Amino acid sequence: MNDALEKTIGARTGSAALAMLAHITAANHHSYDYMDWWATPWGRWSKRLAYRTEPVGNLVFSAPILLVEWFCPGLREVIHVPRRVYPISVAHHGLTCLEFHQALGGDEFLAAAGRDVELLLAMAAPSHHGLAWGFPFVWPSNSGIVPANLPMATQTAYGFDLLDGLWLRTGDERYRSLLLQVTAAMDREYENLQREHGTAHTYGGRGYGDVAVNAVSYRMHILARASDLGGSEYRATAESLADYIVSRQEADGSWFYGETPKNQFIDHFHTCFVLKNLARANRVLGRSDITSALAAGAGYYWANLFDEHGLPRPFARTVRLNVVRYESYDFAECLGLFAVLGTDLGFTRRRLGPVLEGFFEHLALGSGAARFRVHRFPTPVGVPYYRYGMSALMLSLATLTGQLLREDGGP
Repeated sequence: MNDALEKTIGARTGSAALAMLAHITAANHHSYDYMDWWATPWGRWSKRLAYRTEPVGNLVFSAPILLVEWFCPGLREVIHVPRRVYPISVAHHGLTCLEFHQALGGDEFLAAAGRDVELLLAMAAPSHHGLAWGFPFVWPSNSGIVPANLPMATQTAYGFDLLDGLWLRTGDERYRSLLLQVTAAMDREYENLQREHGTAHTYGGRGYGDVAVNAVSYRMHILARASDLGGSEYRATAESLADYIVSRQEADGSWFYGETPKNQFIDHFHTCFVLKNLARANRVLGRSDITSALAAGAGYYWANLFDEHGLPRPFARTVRLNVVRYESYDFAECLGLFAVLGTDLGFTRRRLGPVLEGFFEHLALGSGAARFRVHRFPTPVGVPYYRYGMSALMLSLATLTGQLLREDGGP
């Protein structure tokens, strides 16, 4: 990376994150989504048949919807598909505001984060156990149909992080109380599944979905952090979830997405989730085996999940044909790791440079939004999806900006 780029890198990431923040704020959080088609009754029917008849079924039943997604993204406007608000993106927005409040100051950022919490509270998933969030759509997964607004650790963790950030910055006891409500939901909405080593659980609460390592890692992070907030009773479960994640690491340092044969794939952003959550949980747990798992995981990550240009590669191992060249969520979580993991695990400015340049070349749009995907064949740019990539990118760029400014002696 040349000196000129290094001197301006913080300004570039900050400008991109602020542009995305303005874009999402102007839209009042409303966005189209990749699931717009798949969550419809006919989309769920097509996905179910495609899963049952793979690989031929992917061509017969999935291809028509994918062709609409790739070449007719504007059809949503014609047939009046509604834009929706996604809890995870609201949380990303609030967390981005907190990052800019820390990096740049300004009460307006802190106030915006507080407003995002109130919006999240109004969107909470129904739960008798506490506070949680899920997907606001019916999700056709490869293990069956998952209902809308089911409490899920992968979605709830970002609301938890936003409340945690506001608690740390304001000392307001209300935020701490809400944090413990989130923790109670994540503790009790899931059925703990005993394994040879540690405890697992399904992707969604209430037994929905297959076991997914990344979902376990999010719940581990929440319970570990909560044990430091006065919820010491959650420490044992966090430890047991960590035991499971460490035990599921392959000899080469990788993690399969899940336990079943159809989930024996290794992709970029789910690997990032596991690395990120192990690192965050270990700030509390302080375990040497987690430190070793992070080192092995980072080694695998650098060796197998980047292309010849040093850019995030969607899959190291896949169970289906992959036609995606670059994925916005891969860039988002990759950039986020530079702010969570250190240079001792390879997250250096030398490696950061190509990833950022790749983002600006392939995904950044003049409108301030971010492109969803770049395929291996020409397709229209399409519409931005806040939940699937863009809001996560915004948060990672904002977090990275703060770190770069501190390292360079900025504000």
